[in-house]
Amino acid sequence: MGVAEIFSGGRRSLIYRILWINVGNFSWLLSTCEFVWKR
Repeated sequence: MGVAEIFSGGRRSLIYRILWINVGNFSWLLSTCEFVWKR
């Protein structure tokens, strides 16, 4: 399942899109915390 399929689909893909964005934000948050910890 590719990114294009996720963004082009219907209601089911909307759920995947929300999850995908949340996972992206979470990983960004983790890397930021890790950066702050190591300083």
